[in-house]
Amino acid sequence: MLSLSILTAAFKAIDTLLLTCLIFCGQPLLRLIRSLQLVREAIWAQSEDVSPRDELAFADAIIYFCSSGLFLPYYIGVAEYLKANFDCSSLIVAGVSGGYAPAASIVLGLDSETHWRAIEGMRVAGRSRALGNYFFSEHEMIHSGYLPLLEEDETRLLRSLSKRRLWLGCTQLWPRPLRSMWTSSFESVKALCHACTCSMRVFPILRLPGKLRGCWVVDGMLGCHPRQLANAERMLIVSAVPSREGLSPKRVLGGVTDLTRLPSRRNFDRWMAQGWEDASEGRAHFERLGLKPLRRSVEAPTPETASVLESVARRFDTSSQKEA
Repeated sequence: MLSLSILTAAFKAIDTLLLTCLIFCGQPLLRLIRSLQLVREAIWAQSEDVSPRDELAFADAIIYFCSSGLFLPYYIGVAEYLKANFDCSSLIVAGVSGGYAPAASIVLGLDSETHWRAIEGMRVAGRSRALGNYFFSEHEMIHSGYLPLLEEDETRLLRSLSKRRLWLGCTQLWPRPLRSMWTSSFESVKALCHACTCSMRVFPILRLPGKLRGCWVVDGMLGCHPRQLANAERMLIVSAVPSREGLSPKRVLGGVTDLTRLPSRRNFDRWMAQGWEDASEGRAHFERLGLKPLRRSVEAPTPETASVLESVARRFDTSSQKEA
């Protein structure tokens, strides 16, 4: 028992240290990654395929969800607010890595509970393994996570996907290393689920590279950049880590290990509520894009989101009383 306590304390200390490094070094590192992306894109000219920027030249508005790791409930909260307050019927949504979740929520009309049930399915499938919450496979994400929840409604979902409003980004490993690959065509719900896993192929979240359109790919964070899709005037960038541009949380949402760990129900609710709150405060971002407000806006959370906020508040109050 003592050794377990020591191990837990050491784990929390490491997590705190990594979080401190992320806070102080995160922005310079992010700028460096984006600079390298621009240099790489100048080298790997989009000569073989039609550029996503060309295809999206006439799009009125695009929302780009950056890589988030498993902080993706924050994005789901942003998506829930957006669907409740604006007409999203013609909105183009792009996502890389964990950005697949809000993109699917907005374009396909998936609710937050669908994502939670998928996460729970993946958690149950990994219980037989040590560190199952960290190491999961493509098979678990598809067959234990999303596919059982979506395949019954496949006809409607494919009709929505045929409009090509959902774009997922990956990074090629082969044959053109570190070149971006964007996809918006999915012949089935299973193909969509597979593309989502390809967009977030980074160790330890998914252990091996994926194969998409004949190419070996990994997480879209390395090769994809908002400027590949449109100019800044027509785009809103949403980030799950604090950022000076676009919409993002004011503080880091959790520890570094939370980036690669399936969220608990408590964290799922808390991060989703934070996403809703930040989207409400940043409503001007959506108005700048020209999104049409719904006749009946929901600035206050929906009953479902309200219950989430209330439950989160109760948990924090209880925790504060115990600490006191």
